[in-house]
Amino acid sequence: MAPIFASLVKTQGYTAMNLEMAALALVLGLAAAQFAQVPERVQSDAGQTTATPSKPLTGRTLSEAVKTKSFWSLWLVWALMGAASISMVTLSIGFGVSRGFSMAEGVLILTAFNLTSGLSRIVIGPLSDRVGRRTLMSIAFFLAGFSWIGLIWTASLPLISILAMLVGIAFGTLFVCSAPLVTDCFGLKHFGAIFGLIFTAYGFIAGILGPSLSGFILDATRSYTGIFIYLGVLSVLAAIIVHFVRPPAEYASEPQA
Repeated sequence: MAPIFASLVKTQGYTAMNLEMAALALVLGLAAAQFAQVPERVQSDAGQTTATPSKPLTGRTLSEAVKTKSFWSLWLVWALMGAASISMVTLSIGFGVSRGFSMAEGVLILTAFNLTSGLSRIVIGPLSDRVGRRTLMSIAFFLAGFSWIGLIWTASLPLISILAMLVGIAFGTLFVCSAPLVTDCFGLKHFGAIFGLIFTAYGFIAGILGPSLSGFILDATRSYTGIFIYLGVLSVLAAIIVHFVRPPAEYASEPQA
């Protein structure tokens, strides 16, 4: 969508483009919502509506979840990796221009990030069921950290785009693995409340730690070096912290002191 948005801004202006996209999102969202089905009940082969097994819906309450290390570890992962990932949206085009590329070429960097952020989810989801969610998240976050730092010494547009794609994969992995990881740790019964509270780390904190703080640093230093090191460190920290997100069964299997 980045090239399309760039074209619409030039032809229609910022306000008109945003109003059109808001209306389109509203219409498509309302239409798509009609096809959503409640997971507690499924349609059997005989056409009878039956309840699904209750076991997957059991789990911890919100008050129980917030007392666990897993909850706050995943909250921190969302704050740190969310900040490091979403910053690519605000920094990529400006960084490309600072490297001597045109605005259109800078948009290609953002497009590369967006493509892998979306397409990677198709692959990462099924793969996480086989390999493990924390393993894939940790690998993706480490790659994103090295990619941010690698951008400091990169002047080639294709290579910059590849590094942006790796950050995009990490962003997609964050989204696609976090929700099932919450169910692994806390069950489905109170999933909405638990995941909603975890998501506040992205909604309220990541924007401040990422785009906002990066903008202040860029204004003060006029250099991307410090910003990219900072975002790389956030990614690596997230890659480490995600290993503390563990289902209760894993803690129960540890020898007790």
